[in-house]
Amino acid sequence: MLGHLRTTSIAGASPFAERPAAFEEEARTLLHELADDGSLPEEARSTALPARRRAGERR
Repeated sequence: MLGHLRTTSIAGASPFAERPAAFEEEARTLLHELADDGSLPEEARSTALPARRRAGERR
């Protein structure tokens, strides 16, 4: 999760350039408090539109 945070514009290196280790330590502490069984489940939704060309149809 911290790796993902580093790639965002909100929590990337720039805002925490002066104290990245302190940020990571605090983030780990807060995340540990949220993880009841040591994991942080993620719920994701996606939509797919299956499609195919008709026989003999070319693009």
